[in-house]
Amino acid sequence: MPQVLHLSLLHNEFLNLSRVYRNPGLKPSFTNNLRAEYNNYIEKHQMSIMTSVNYSNTRNSIGYKVTYDEKTGGRISRPENINGNWNAAYSVTYRSRLDKEEHWSYQTATGYTYVNSVDLIGTSATADRAVRSKVGSHYITESALLRYAPPWFAEVSREVMGR
Repeated sequence: MPQVLHLSLLHNEFLNLSRVYRNPGLKPSFTNNLRAEYNNYIEKHQMSIMTSVNYSNTRNSIGYKVTYDEKTGGRISRPENINGNWNAAYSVTYRSRLDKEEHWSYQTATGYTYVNSVDLIGTSATADRAVRSKVGSHYITESALLRYAPPWFAEVSREVMGR
């Protein structure tokens, strides 16, 4: 949703080199999300695997149209509704016990995210036909965890939980 700051007719100037205008004609933004998950626990081996896929896109996203003023060397920014912003992600997590007594366990998780961001750029000569600036960002995450739970910990846990 547009913020009040984006909609007002006022504008800010910083040393006249960076002007930020408002846009009272902004439309509301709508975000669509889709998520799928799969979980499986294999009791015989005391291990589990979890995976998920996510997708999100925003219609009428609010981005900034930035225009470079060739005469002054400054820039003019104005919020605009822009389509084309979306992201997708995938993750997988694996957990397993390392010993029969179930004191040691480990977990590993891997994830990948792609973010597609769109804005508008131009010069004062081409301000009415600004060019879409698309930036694609890739993020990869990994984590590993090793756990040790001493035998007395399970007993304390049961007593605290009231079981």
